[in-house]
Amino acid sequence: GTATITNDMPGPVELMLLVNPVKGMTIELDKTHLNAGEKAKVVFTRKADGAASGVAAVLVSPLDQRLEIRFSSQ
Repeated sequence: GTATITNDMPGPVELMLLVNPVKGMTIELDKTHLNAGEKAKVVFTRKADGAASGVAAVLVSPLDQRLEIRFSSQ
């Protein structure tokens, strides 16, 4: 699955993915720099059978805002 982050600010922002490793799951951020109006995707890929769940966070600078994305896979 994916989650989309949109930069509605008038200027650029930097993104940093903060996540603890999750067995059987890969979590990636496709862009770390967003100009005004641009979008980034957080991509969740299941690599093994079994349930996986947790919270991925994206830190947005210079706002110092933390976006939390809860995920689960059955």
